[in-house]
Amino acid sequence: MEKQVFVTNAVTESRPYLAPGTYGRMDAGDVEGVGTLRWIGNKLYRWVQNRHSAALAAGDVVFHTFSDGADAEKYVRDGATADLGFMAGVVASTAIAVGTSDESYADGGYGWVQVLGYCAAANVLPDTNATPAAGATLYGVDGQVYVNGQAVTAMGTAPIYLKNLMLLEAVTMDTYATVTTAKVLVSCL
Repeated sequence: MEKQVFVTNAVTESRPYLAPGTYGRMDAGDVEGVGTLRWIGNKLYRWVQNRHSAALAAGDVVFHTFSDGADAEKYVRDGATADLGFMAGVVASTAIAVGTSDESYADGGYGWVQVLGYCAAANVLPDTNATPAAGATLYGVDGQVYVNGQAVTAMGTAPIYLKNLMLLEAVTMDTYATVTTAKVLVSCL
């Protein structure tokens, strides 16, 4: 079996931006190679760059954009309506700073997104009309970094999108529309 060596620690690390020539430090920018996949136990993660307009926090649900074409799985954003079926996964890093579209510049905004397996804390906005049950399939919300209990498919019903999150616990109805965390099964490979 081949031994793998990784630059970043586990999956909880996001590397900050360091200006080019910063005292020989090698921990800035795209140190893993954007799009790299890493198995840790029974979970799969992808190293991505944040193209969202704000920093991303652990638990945020992010999406790829079809307009990125062949590079789509390298970058993540909030969920635009046209891209809600292209869910990228759940942010695993403690925080992922804002990146830039200038690929010639070793900027920040890199981190890990969980694409497959159990996740103990994904950001969910419960339905204000009903309590989503365990087994419900959750989908993205336009322009947000969470999934919504209003856009659910009941267990046993064919999901609308192949990339999605399955709710592993009931989420309490919230009349104040407050984002909470929930246990989910991530299926975004």
